[in-house]
Amino acid sequence: MNKLLFTIACFFFTTSLVAQSWAPVGTKWTYSAYSQLSSGESPWVMECIGDTVIAGKSCRIFNKAFLGWGYKSFLYYENDKIFVYSNAQYGFHLLYDFSVKAGETYQIIYPVYDNILDTSIIIVDSIGKTILAGDTFSTQYVRNLTPYSDYWQFGGKVIKSIGNLNCFFPGFMHQHFYIGPIRCYQDSLRTIKFSKVPCDTDIVWATFTPNYLEDSIKTYPNPVGSNLWIEFQFNYQDPFEYDIDIYSSTGAKIHSESGVNISVTGINERKIKIPFERFSKGIYFIKITTTNGQTVIRKIIKA
Repeated sequence: MNKLLFTIACFFFTTSLVAQSWAPVGTKWTYSAYSQLSSGESPWVMECIGDTVIAGKSCRIFNKAFLGWGYKSFLYYENDKIFVYSNAQYGFHLLYDFSVKAGETYQIIYPVYDNILDTSIIIVDSIGKTILAGDTFSTQYVRNLTPYSDYWQFGGKVIKSIGNLNCFFPGFMHQHFYIGPIRCYQDSLRTIKFSKVPCDTDIVWATFTPNYLEDSIKTYPNPVGSNLWIEFQFNYQDPFEYDIDIYSSTGAKIHSESGVNISVTGINERKIKIPFERFSKGIYFIKITTTNGQTVIRKIIKA
């Protein structure tokens, strides 16, 4: 009888461990956060703050919202997949799928406006293992196959149990507040640092001053591998020459192009290519200055 009770107790204890293995209450993710008008970065902390049940699913409650769906997020983990709950109308949608193999794809869904939904196709380019704090984690390297969608920076390295290192939740391409990359991950067993910057520290960028020209200049892809494209969309009254400077995360200028002329009669959209393959992996800042002294700053991740 005692052996039977012990066996039953072990079953429920083991089941509880499995159910609680992903993001237990108190787990924290700290990312960098910055806006178009900021002169630096601040810590952005997402934390699991509780448990609840929605539509029969045991969900984690997070203090940050996904794409403006309320003030909190509700996620659940099942069969190597993470789903996010938006509201009663949208229901649960896939956010991560760690069962996907290299070369396979999965689809994520997000709201555009009102009741309209859009989709992005995510391809897993490769899979592997990452050792962090003495533990081994399954890892995916993913890419968005829908380049003209509004999903922003959801590609790159994704670690099982931790998420996308650029940003746990994808954000809108044209939003004015940006999250990422990750600084620290903390749970009841470990603290993992992904950056030399302390988890709770503000960063001030040199003397850069972003301004309203932000929306007229696009930089992609981000993260970048071999080549970075800078695309200019301007009106004819705008200055046609730009100085382009690239800085390391420490503020050192490592590349410069002066007097870049992008004007062509009858065409009001031009783009140039900046070779990035010679740079090591890390964080860089692109400073684009117009002939009248206006400046645009972009943060670029070299993968």
